[in-house]
Amino acid sequence: EPKKSLVVYFSRHGYVKSIARKLAREKNAELFELTTRERTSGNAGFWWSGRFGMLRRPMPIEKMPENLDSFEDVYVCFPVWVFTICAPVRDFLAKSNGKIKNIHYISVHFMNAKFENLAAEADKLVGAKRASFTSIRCRFGKFREV
Repeated sequence: EPKKSLVVYFSRHGYVKSIARKLAREKNAELFELTTRERTSGNAGFWWSGRFGMLRRPMPIEKMPENLDSFEDVYVCFPVWVFTICAPVRDFLAKSNGKIKNIHYISVHFMNAKFENLAAEADKLVGAKRASFTSIRCRFGKFREV
């Protein structure tokens, strides 16, 4: 039976990746990692990523998942950069506008905040109302839903 769900994610340190992989197993979903040519690793990558976050600019992704409209559900897992959607996911959402039936967001961050405003912003970018939104606080590898 073909997989009906897709989990898309971007991860700098592997925290979001671990959540995305677990979700993909639970949902029997395909897994797709967003990649970019921009530097996002290390200290320089932290500051470069922060610049994109502060300016709320998309960071061009290298490749899009194929046949987005063929999935019943698309789960988008992303880290929060400077209180906003990380730049590679911002690019993915804009490029996916009108192509996703049911979209679910999972935000991962250090704060003790829900970040509902990010879900509303993501809805505008993708051109759809989310089916669900989950906010996960990650502190030093420990996860807790907010």
